[in-house]
Amino acid sequence: MGNKNSAAQAQETQQSDDENSPSSNKSGVFLAQNFQEELVQSFQSKAIQSQFELFQAKMISSHNETISQDDQRRHTLHRELTKWRDHNAQVQSSLDERMDAARAKFSDAEVGLRYDLGKMEETITNKVPKFGNTANACIDSRAELTKCYNGVNDIRKCDGFVEAYERCAKQTVMSS
Repeated sequence: MGNKNSAAQAQETQQSDDENSPSSNKSGVFLAQNFQEELVQSFQSKAIQSQFELFQAKMISSHNETISQDDQRRHTLHRELTKWRDHNAQVQSSLDERMDAARAKFSDAEVGLRYDLGKMEETITNKVPKFGNTANACIDSRAELTKCYNGVNDIRKCDGFVEAYERCAKQTVMSS
């Protein structure tokens, strides 16, 4: 019933089965060689696929775990950065307040000093005697002191004239 090729293939398969089968006096179930190879290959393929699926599951869980750890680290770093920024803002605010207080204190001191200097200048201008204009105050004491300095080698001998001149100057300043 078929063509020549199919009959030849069936005969070759029968011959190869006879060659691979045990002697004809033994009984049992025998599988064709190519069917045996197909079974072994199918089993190996399932074992490899099972191992690959286990490997793939481990890789996926490891990847997911790494992503989770990275997210936790990012969250921790973000929280610490926010905390640091808040602390930095507080420190900067404190420093700004201290600088403003120091500037205000300096400005107050400057205004006070300017006022005091103005008052002093006014006092000096109005109340201090002008020695050149007060009828040559202490002219005698000054002349005696000058003569003493010009006539001696040791200026200690003129101490009395110095004291007299100082007394005269104090009296003139106090009385003015």
